[in-house]
Amino acid sequence: MLTVLLNGKSVKYTIYRTRKSILKIRVRADGTVSITVPYTMNEEEIEQVLKRRKRWILNTISRYSIRKEYSFATGSKIPFIGRDISIKIIHQGSALDICATDRDNENNIIYNKYNKEKYRHRNGLLEIYASKTESVKSTVESFYRNESAIYFTERIEYWKNITGIDYSLLKIGRGTRLLGHCDMKNNITISWKAITFPEEIIDYLILHELSHVKYKDHSKKFWNLVESYIPDWKRRRRWLKEKSFNLISNL
Repeated sequence: MLTVLLNGKSVKYTIYRTRKSILKIRVRADGTVSITVPYTMNEEEIEQVLKRRKRWILNTISRYSIRKEYSFATGSKIPFIGRDISIKIIHQGSALDICATDRDNENNIIYNKYNKEKYRHRNGLLEIYASKTESVKSTVESFYRNESAIYFTERIEYWKNITGIDYSLLKIGRGTRLLGHCDMKNNITISWKAITFPEEIIDYLILHELSHVKYKDHSKKFWNLVESYIPDWKRRRRWLKEKSFNLISNL
């Protein structure tokens, strides 16, 4: 790994070469940089490119350094559909002793067969029932996964009815960088971590991927379609670029 000095800060970077005539810079969450360049570009030219982009590189590194931390303890807060909810841990002697049904709709209790844990979410409070040896974080993830499957299904069906665009299957992923994807079979994947975003951002993300059913690229026709339903898509897209990683990278 090479090093370049940007405004007095030493930044490590890796060079990737390609036969294509492209130049791409990526800042990783650990503060290192990767740059993809044509085979014909030498190291001195590459360093000059990095120096010309130093403001963007340093600003991006700075944003990554202020990622939100979560303690997953009683009294701590976690994001959920654009607002914070509180965690309350209720320890039991054994998770097997509190085995319930798969889903108790009346009390909004989810039982996870794999982690042998369950939770209850109501009025902005997430009560986690688990033995002392069990991972609270894994229960929080189960909560997010279950709730995202329910909420994302509701929203994608809403947008399907509004746009008339149908899809094959909705899948729940776990990506931090790739939050959404539409494949060639029109299967749409949305990361469960997006359940932490505000409603309007989730809607943009879902409509974006649903629009890829009709247009597989980011052509003008694609963006015109998105804009016809969400006129302020640029603002929402900017929110994703600037705020999403810091919010979800430690979940």
